[in-house]
Amino acid sequence: MTSQDIDPDQAGQADAEPANLRERLASGLALIIGLFVFYTSFFGAFETLIQRAGFVAMIVSMALLLYPTGKNMRWRPLGLVLDIGMIAWVAVSAAYVILNFERIMVQLPFAEPIDVWLGFGTLLVILELARRTASLVFPIIVGGMVAYAFFGDMIPGAFGHRGFDIYYITEVMFLSDRGLWGMLVSIASTTLAAFILFGSLLLHTGAGQTFFDLSARAGGASPGGAATVATIASGLFGSISVRRRR
Repeated sequence: MTSQDIDPDQAGQADAEPANLRERLASGLALIIGLFVFYTSFFGAFETLIQRAGFVAMIVSMALLLYPTGKNMRWRPLGLVLDIGMIAWVAVSAAYVILNFERIMVQLPFAEPIDVWLGFGTLLVILELARRTASLVFPIIVGGMVAYAFFGDMIPGAFGHRGFDIYYITEVMFLSDRGLWGMLVSIASTTLAAFILFGSLLLHTGAGQTFFDLSARAGGASPGGAATVATIASGLFGSISVRRRR
């Protein structure tokens, strides 16, 4: 059989199947993330590192499904292997932190070689995703800060510091509630994610449009109608809060 004997429709269907499978996996993972966020919003977040590490692992996995390596390229099979490897790496790192969160938070452990590998490997995966989804700016900034931590002792004057070895940097970046599991991840995995999901729910169910309609009825005919409508609508949206059980 030659290439001319292959039905173009069959070839296109074969190419679409992996993409469809990837999209279904991403949709399923997005549903799991949504359930995770809503559950922790209503019943309270898990322990600090459990909440943050689990959220990062799920977000990274979904991002690699949505932004695959070598998409529509002939070397996509190699990219698939790389994506699976990155997902596995981050999953193992998150599981390691979750299983050892008490030791990390209470005993303040010294970093070991495995911590160095897991920590910096996870950092590289996150920076690669930042490059794919945004631009090179963020990875360059973070890479510069990491280099400064390593080599800042070589800088004279006020901009230098006493120097930090790779184990101390790993302790701060990977074995603490800072660095990879810092405050920004806490905000993203709790307040920010909950309000984004709730806003999407309002938008797709039509409730958001109801708020705008009520605002238009209440203030549309008054002087400065557009500003009044925007103020009332903002107040209605701002009155919504997620109440957590303590």
